[in-house]
Amino acid sequence: MKNFAKQKGWLDFHLANLLENCLKIKIIFLMFQTILL
Repeated sequence: MKNFAKQKGWLDFHLANLLENCLKIKIIFLMFQTILL
């Protein structure tokens, strides 16, 4: 059970990282779009 909680925390951490990266990419993409258009 302890191990499962550990894994869940690890998964949450990675999901948060992934979401943050997606947001950064989206913001960069939007910035490029505004510059190009």
